[in-house]
Amino acid sequence: VIFSMEMTAENELDLRVIANVGDYNRAKIKDPNQYFNDKEKERWPTVLGEVAKTDLTIFDKSKQSVKEIYAKTRKIIKENPNKQVVVYIDYLTLMKPGEPFKTLDHHSVGAMTKDLKIMAKELDVPVVCLAQLSRGLEQRPDKHPIMSDLRESGSIEEDSNFIGFLYRESYYSKDDSDNSFEILVAKNRGGAIGKVNCIYNRYTGKL
Repeated sequence: VIFSMEMTAENELDLRVIANVGDYNRAKIKDPNQYFNDKEKERWPTVLGEVAKTDLTIFDKSKQSVKEIYAKTRKIIKENPNKQVVVYIDYLTLMKPGEPFKTLDHHSVGAMTKDLKIMAKELDVPVVCLAQLSRGLEQRPDKHPIMSDLRESGSIEEDSNFIGFLYRESYYSKDDSDNSFEILVAKNRGGAIGKVNCIYNRYTGKL
């Protein structure tokens, strides 16, 4: 289940998933009939079948609250008793704060992270929540993010079981030949922390 707060068109998110699963160029996939070669067209039905197995559900209403996300997730779990539900939230500080908060600050963000943790425990589902980084890291020579770079980082650090950062050196160097990609595990309750080196395909979005 994906909860997107940016009013992104649902079919756009679907196309990104299809491109990732099928190793399709994300620029070409916008018009397969025009840009795909014969082999890519031939694989299309098979790839769609693989994506359909995930039973992906996207809610792209802007400013959703934890209460709304809880209710929708509980409904999906009830309708799919034999499936493992995973919740993705894109992203934390675009969510609507619950009462009595009127604006987003460290108090309202803290309340949301605690409520999301309660939701994960009560519904027994993994909750993967994206969060913004502060602009402070842009001023450092080393751009690798650390936990203090998380906006309203105190509550996120406290309530999360796992915190991971994604880093691409080519984002800063502008070197198109650099396809390195790092997953930085900053917190892992009950597990190891460290760095995982990957290869990133900028055209499909696949690691």
